[in-house]
Amino acid sequence: MQNFNPQFAKIGDILVHNNVIDESQLNQALSEQNNSNEKLGTVLIKLGFINEQNLLDAYSQQMGYKTINLEEILQADLDVTSTITEDFAKENNVIPYKKNETNIIVVMEDPEDLNTLDSIKKLTGLNPEILIASKSDILSALETLYDKVKKSDEVESAISNI
Repeated sequence: MQNFNPQFAKIGDILVHNNVIDESQLNQALSEQNNSNEKLGTVLIKLGFINEQNLLDAYSQQMGYKTINLEEILQADLDVTSTITEDFAKENNVIPYKKNETNIIVVMEDPEDLNTLDSIKKLTGLNPEILIASKSDILSALETLYDKVKKSDEVESAISNI
């Protein structure tokens, strides 16, 4: 497998190639996936064969997206974060992170979630660029960031009432 190219490989094959799981674990997960209709990564995590970081690393290799951790996510520009409602962000596990004139950088767990990416483009008028993070980091960051957004909105409202 010296000519292995992760950009043309399936997630399961990348994890086997990286010696994170073996072929029998992959086959067991694929069998389980057929019964559950869940994504393979989710099944592998549920079975305890991989952790979130293993899946992130495989996605990063496969799709060429950079990963981001909780500490970095919490540095998000709150003005950008507030461009998408908290309900939408929580429903889709996505965090608006930074933007420029044409693009919005979003943090998400599943870079293949095209419906969410299309919705972000419609909501913001900007082209989404993706950073990937673990589901647990995203859930933690959503709570913290939107609490900060609410507090900054309350401060702005109080100032405007003076």
